[in-house]
Amino acid sequence: MPKRGDVVSVLAELSLPESAKNIGGFDYASYLKTEGVFFQATGQSDTLQVTGHVSHPVFDIIYGVREKCASIFDSMFPEQVGGVLKAYILGDDTDMDDETN
Repeated sequence: MPKRGDVVSVLAELSLPESAKNIGGFDYASYLKTEGVFFQATGQSDTLQVTGHVSHPVFDIIYGVREKCASIFDSMFPEQVGGVLKAYILGDDTDMDDETN
């Protein structure tokens, strides 16, 4: 699984985003263009390879502290409480159960 800063290679198929199908409907393709996105890529996860890593000392320190805090929450609190703390303090809601969310 790639981590922050990893350079990856993946076999993917490019396609154009779909425009609105109904008159007056949401036009996803136009929205993406306003965000500077002109194509979509669908990749095969089994072809993903980490080919390198780009590091930035400041970001490495920040993410290291974030990972350490998440580890402390996991080890010191029950799973549900740790998940809520990580969501509120670190902005990571992946460990918060659906009911609490």
